[in-house]
Amino acid sequence: MFILLCDKKNDKILYIYIAIYIIMNSCEWYTPKWIFEKLGIEFDMDVCSPPNGEGTHVPAKQYLSIDDDGLKTPWVGMVWCNPPFSTCKPWIEKFINHGQGVALCPVSKTRWFDKVVANNNIDIEILPSTLKFIKDGKECTVRSPCCLLHFK
Repeated sequence: MFILLCDKKNDKILYIYIAIYIIMNSCEWYTPKWIFEKLGIEFDMDVCSPPNGEGTHVPAKQYLSIDDDGLKTPWVGMVWCNPPFSTCKPWIEKFINHGQGVALCPVSKTRWFDKVVANNNIDIEILPSTLKFIKDGKECTVRSPCCLLHFK
């Protein structure tokens, strides 16, 4: 992130840079439809959803958006979790504690991912390197390898 200090005459420039930063760093990258077709599951909850599941293909009965705060709201039943990749740790820890669902996350050299690998109740399915998420209605290449986590 960068900070641009300016005087009153240049406030418009500051607002433009802030808008560009927000757009470029959005966490709104949606899972492609083929993953849900492959899974063939209807979820009880999408715990990291845009409002009302708009723009996603997640077959869920309930959607928790940023306003609902999926980390504080209790999870019920079979959950879908595609957390912001910049803050996976608390989401995956809650996913493991919940014990029922499917999560999509990056393959990572981190302690939280080591806990996933060590958990005998979770199957890890590495996704193809050609995986493309949906961002602003367009397919976008993912920057890191991804996997699906399934409870056995």
